[in-house]
Amino acid sequence: MKNMKTLKYCPQLNQITGSVTASLLLCQLEYWFKHTKGKTFYKFLGPCEDMHYRTGDSWTEELGFSKAEFRNAFNRIGKVYKSKKAYLESTDKFEGKLYLSYYDRMRKLTYYVRNHEALRQLIANQHCAFPYYKDYNPSPNPKEKSSIPYTEILSHFHKYCPSLDPVTLLTPKLEQKLHTLWTFLQQKGYDVFTTLDKAFQQVETSDFLCGRTGRSHWHAFFAWIIQPDKLLSILTGKYQNSSHPPTPSLIPKLRAALPLPLRAFHLTYEHDFDITALEARERAYQDAQFEHTLHNSPQKLL
Repeated sequence: MKNMKTLKYCPQLNQITGSVTASLLLCQLEYWFKHTKGKTFYKFLGPCEDMHYRTGDSWTEELGFSKAEFRNAFNRIGKVYKSKKAYLESTDKFEGKLYLSYYDRMRKLTYYVRNHEALRQLIANQHCAFPYYKDYNPSPNPKEKSSIPYTEILSHFHKYCPSLDPVTLLTPKLEQKLHTLWTFLQQKGYDVFTTLDKAFQQVETSDFLCGRTGRSHWHAFFAWIIQPDKLLSILTGKYQNSSHPPTPSLIPKLRAALPLPLRAFHLTYEHDFDITALEARERAYQDAQFEHTLHNSPQKLL
């Protein structure tokens, strides 16, 4: 059959959720939160006439559940608020659940929120969550890779890089990247956690890596940081914030240290030019360009 949909299902989650439908819903919620990078999103329960609705984009259509089945499944893993006001006024928003939903009466949309801390603990609990996040992919060297403390590395990243997106899924691909980095640092003779902590701290202080420059929406993410070449670039200070420009009193000294340009204009007898005035204007232009470069990129002059 064409265009058949497939859903991810992990039987081991049943011991947490208490039902097959709740486990299926949990996996699908994680799918959507992965796409939104953990941010709140809205979704319709079933088909409707709302302008935001798109055919096929509702829980009942996506999961093949009835409305009652969806509500029963969500109640097992999520807290439901009938209004945004009730959600905002709640002092214990999740009440121990993995998710919550609230209905925005103004927009007439139901939003879903993820309990990052609770899900992080679920991922760390290898006995129940490990099979789901591993995708059952076999490890080529299980004895060698099992010695790598993946969860502890992620914990250090979350501790030192709060400005960046948290890692919600420990996928096989991510494990392989960590294995490569771990082996690389050990072969170089580094203390792995000391090195990683230093790199993570430098990432957090870098406006560029944390997307605080305002020049673009890009920011670093965990899988990018743990590439051996990127990690070494971070440690050598490549992405550190630019230092403050030198004080005006240092400008003449730096200018004197630079080689003077050749004479800007040559004498000519074909035209009646004021060579002295032209060279004065050229010198003023060069001085202006020099000070502009000095204040915006002083490291280029050092």
